[in-house]
Amino acid sequence: MSKFKKALKTAGSNLQQLPMVHNTDCFTLSKVVDNGEVSPSFCNHFQEELTYLFYGRPAYRVNITAEPTSLRHHFPVCLIFDPQLELDVKRVFPFDSGAFFSGAYSEHMHSDMEISDFLIGNNLADCKSLVSTFFGSNEQYFMGKAIDVAHLDPSHFEAQSYVSLINNKASNSVDGRSFCVEIQTGKPINILGAVSAIILPSEFCDTELGRKLAEMNIDLLPYCVHERSRPNEYMSTIADCCKTYLLSKGLL
Repeated sequence: MSKFKKALKTAGSNLQQLPMVHNTDCFTLSKVVDNGEVSPSFCNHFQEELTYLFYGRPAYRVNITAEPTSLRHHFPVCLIFDPQLELDVKRVFPFDSGAFFSGAYSEHMHSDMEISDFLIGNNLADCKSLVSTFFGSNEQYFMGKAIDVAHLDPSHFEAQSYVSLINNKASNSVDGRSFCVEIQTGKPINILGAVSAIILPSEFCDTELGRKLAEMNIDLLPYCVHERSRPNEYMSTIADCCKTYLLSKGLL
């Protein structure tokens, strides 16, 4: 058990289980639908095949360096899974591990801290414990609004670093991935019966792709794409769509 996990409250079972989400782009979504599954890909950091998801809130920025375009295949989509989906989880971290490896959180960490120091475990129930400990409620977590955690043991250095990270208000390169719980799995995820809703550009609702998704009883949550815009610009739009959906399901 990592020291970070020891700092988590055992309470949190009263919170609703939030769904996992997975961001990709429209082109990859068409391949996912054709294959019927979200397939893992090789991760250089962990040296194995992995699929990355986030707990309850879309955070991964798709095609972050893409220039303004009108080609819809570049634009982001978000798969929202059934909250009760049982998944073979390999690892759970309190933040995006890729940003940790890139040094984005370095000013909040001791230079000798390793990613394993922040391992929560491989149990989705621990996600609720993290939300309860550092955010108090699902809605506070979704909005990234931390609560006072003065009760933390000063010697829980990893938890103190996380508190510093999620309370960071300054203008810098750290974005919402810093407080979103990351979930890793090494096995394909069959989308039939597992995906409850998909946020996607509105043009795709009345297409062969949209009809295939509707036949799978997947709710389509459209957003409007403006011509000659950057795919990365739609993260807030997708987050708003996700929040509205979670509210409609009584999860926030």
